[in-house]
Amino acid sequence: MIDNEFLRLNTTAAQGGYGSFYEAGMTSTTFGVTSTSANYGMNINGESYVAYIFANNNNDGGFGQNGDQDIIKCGDFTTDGSENATITLGFEPQWVLWKETSRSTNWGLADVIRGMPVGQADSLLEPNENGAETAGVSYITPTPTGFNVSNMGSSKNSIYMAIRRDGMVTPTTATDVFSIASTMVANTEAVPGHAANHVVDFGISTQTGGASRVTGTRLLGDTFLSTDSVVADTSNNVTRTKGYDDGFFFTNGSADSTRFAYMWKRSRGYFDVVAYTGTGAANQNITHNLGVTPEMMWVKCRSNNENWVVFHSSEPTKKWYLNLSNSRTNAGSQDFNDTAPTSSVFTVGDGNDTGANNRTYVAYLFATAPGVSKVGSFTGGTVAQTIDCGFTSGARFVLIKGGNISAGWTVWDTSRGIVAGNDPYFELNGTSAQSTGNDYIDPHDSGFIVNPSFVNNLSTYIFYAIA
Repeated sequence: MIDNEFLRLNTTAAQGGYGSFYEAGMTSTTFGVTSTSANYGMNINGESYVAYIFANNNNDGGFGQNGDQDIIKCGDFTTDGSENATITLGFEPQWVLWKETSRSTNWGLADVIRGMPVGQADSLLEPNENGAETAGVSYITPTPTGFNVSNMGSSKNSIYMAIRRDGMVTPTTATDVFSIASTMVANTEAVPGHAANHVVDFGISTQTGGASRVTGTRLLGDTFLSTDSVVADTSNNVTRTKGYDDGFFFTNGSADSTRFAYMWKRSRGYFDVVAYTGTGAANQNITHNLGVTPEMMWVKCRSNNENWVVFHSSEPTKKWYLNLSNSRTNAGSQDFNDTAPTSSVFTVGDGNDTGANNRTYVAYLFATAPGVSKVGSFTGGTVAQTIDCGFTSGARFVLIKGGNISAGWTVWDTSRGIVAGNDPYFELNGTSAQSTGNDYIDPHDSGFIVNPSFVNNLSTYIFYAIA
C-alpha cells in the first residue's frame, strides 16, 4: 500500500488517503497517527482508541523448537492474467486474511479449522459483513512454503496477513499427537464420529468385522482415500474438513461399536502431510515441514488410480506397495529415483505412482520422535525378541510389514488388545475382518515383543510404533 493510505475492515472500500497515519512515526516500538479528517482521524481530541498490532515476522525467527522460525507475514500480491498468484512465506499458513486494494471488494478470511483445503472450496468469512460463511470457491490453497491464490480476478493487487500452522515443536507425549477411537458415535455438527483430544490431520477408520480402510486428511478437505485400494481421491462427503479440531468425522456415520479409528496430528519430527502436483521431471524435489529426515513415506496419486508407494529408510533403494500387492520390489527411477530424502525435501521421479505431469499426489511422512514414535526394522528369528522403541509404557500402535517376503501390512493396538496372549489384528492392505486367533506380539514397556510364530527366521521386517 501507499504511505498514509489505509483500508477499513468494516467496509468494502478501496485504499484511501485520509492522512490518518504518518510514516515518520512508524518504528519498532511506536506508530504515528494524525487528527486529519473528523471521520477517519486517529487522534481526535477527547476520543479513545484501541490498536491491534500485527508483526511482519520477516526472517527474524523467535519461534519454534530452535527459536529460528517465523510465524506471521504481512505483504501484498498481484494476480496474473489467469487470476492466480503464488506467495512464498517460508512456512505453511493456517490462517489468511486478504483484501484487494484498488477497488471496492469484500475482505476475505480463510483458516484450516473451518476449511482451507487443497483443491476444494474454502470456508470463507468476510469480516466486513455479518453473513454466515460460504463454501463455493477455492481462493487460498496452502503449500509447505506459503499459499497459492486463485479466482480473485486478473491483474488485481491485494494485501494479506498469514499466520503459520502449529506443530513447530517435536512432541514429547504421544497422546498429544496420536489417538485411538475404539468405537464410533453418531455424528453431529459439533460431535465427531471418532473423538480425539487434539487436532486430527490424518485418520484411518475401519471395522472389526471387515471394511475398507478409509482415510481422511484435513489438508485435502471432503475427500477420502483407502489404503486397501488404488482408487483415486473420492469426494462424496464421507469425511469432512470441519471438526478436525477435535476428531475425525464421517457424515454418513451413525453410532457403531465395530468401527474404530487411528488419528495423527502433524508435528515437527513426528508426522507431516504434503499435497503436491507432479511435473513429470526425472527429479522433482518436494518441500516438506517435518523438520527432520523422514524415515517412512506413504505416497498416493489423488487424481488417478495408482498404487500407494512406500519408502522406508531401512531399505532406501527399495519400495513397497501398501495396497493390493504385498511384495517388496526394486525401486526404479520413476518412483523415488533412489534419492534419499532430507530434512526439508524428498525427491520423486516421473512415474505414475509419484510424479507424473499434472497429476496430484499426497505424501504422509513419518519419523522417530524419541519416546513418542519409532520407525525401524528387525530380522526374524526362532525365539521371541524385544523390539526396543525407547518407550516407557509400551506401544499403543504397532504396524509391521515383511520386507523380503510376501506379507501384509499388519496392525495391532492396545484399544483392541496387545496382551500376553492372542491379539486382534488386521491388514491395512485388505478389507477382511480382524483376526483374533494368534499370539503374534506381546506387550513390553520399551516397545513390544515379536513372537517367532509371526516371523520367518532371517527374514527382514519394517515396523512403525507409537507409544
